[in-house]
Amino acid sequence: MRHYHPFHIHHWIWLAVLAVIGPLAVRIVLSFLRARIAKDGIRKSFAALFWGEKLIERINPQDDEEKKKYWEPDYWLPYLIGLFEVSSFAIMMGINKPNYIAAWIGLKTIAQWKSWLDDRVIFNLFLLGQALVLVIAFFAMKLAF
Repeated sequence: MRHYHPFHIHHWIWLAVLAVIGPLAVRIVLSFLRARIAKDGIRKSFAALFWGEKLIERINPQDDEEKKKYWEPDYWLPYLIGLFEVSSFAIMMGINKPNYIAAWIGLKTIAQWKSWLDDRVIFNLFLLGQALVLVIAFFAMKLAF
């Protein structure tokens, strides 16, 4: 009979694979859903959202009253954060430290709560994305530990 060791390298490869593919799947789902939402009468394509363009509204420094809207890339930072979350959440679940996961999600939520008062759809997308990351992290933990 083969002895199971929780730190066997084969299992950690699955954690790495899910940490890379999982956030990509979440990005696809959220980009698809965001492409269905028209913001300020503007609807972006799935491809533009997937590749990281987001609508930004800034005040022109020369004229405080004039607001300018333009598309700015997100540089795939949400994907990188998701990669970090899946890997670290799986490890935290594996060593039975879920309070760190709750603290991280709480900090992310507190940082954005004011903008969600005006736009509940974006808040719901955040919740969906966070739930998907937690599910992927759970499966990664089951494979790694």
